[in-house]
Amino acid sequence: MAFTAAGTASTIYRGRNQFQGLWNDMFAVTITSANPSSIAAGAEDTQTYTIAGLALGDMVLGISFSLDVTINADIQASVSAANTLTIRISNLNGSTALDLAAGDFKVLIARPSF
Repeated sequence: MAFTAAGTASTIYRGRNQFQGLWNDMFAVTITSANPSSIAAGAEDTQTYTIAGLALGDMVLGISFSLDVTINADIQASVSAANTLTIRISNLNGSTALDLAAGDFKVLIARPSF
C-alpha cells in the first residue's frame, strides 16, 4: 500500500567533502560470526553488543550483513544505551520462519556535532 501523501524529496547537499564538521566522533564496527536464531513468521530477534564509547544520541548511518537476507527480512540497528548497540532482525513473512546462517555485520555510527 502506498503512502497517503508521498511528500517531496530534495537534495540539500551533494559533494565529496565527507561531511566535515558534522560529526564529533565516528565508529566503524564489525561484528563477526553473528548467528541469528531462527525467527518465527512475523516475529523478530534482537541482540545487543557492548561498544565502548557509544552514547545515546549517536546515529547509526548504515548497517550491512554479509549474507543475502531475502526480501522477507528487515535489519535495523540503534544505540539503545551508553556503550550499547542493538541489532534487530524482523521476519516480514507472515507464514514462514526465517533461518539465516552466520555472517558478519558492519555498522557505521556517528556522533553529531550539531
